[in-house]
Amino acid sequence: MIDEPAALSRQEFERWMRTLESETEGEKTVTRHMLTKTGRNSGDLATMKAQITHLAGDSWSTPRSTITARV
Repeated sequence: MIDEPAALSRQEFERWMRTLESETEGEKTVTRHMLTKTGRNSGDLATMKAQITHLAGDSWSTPRSTITARV
């Protein structure tokens, strides 16, 4: 049995469209927020990566006794 699609009144259709538009705007807001945060954090992550790389390089060239003393 195939159900016939229900007819929507104009008010129901407009309410449904406003709901969809609102949800879409909400998703856009979340996406913009995430992109902004990612952009701000990328500089911090690059700095941390450079520091870790520097520390890792130091640990290979530094005698083990010196590394233990730093900890």
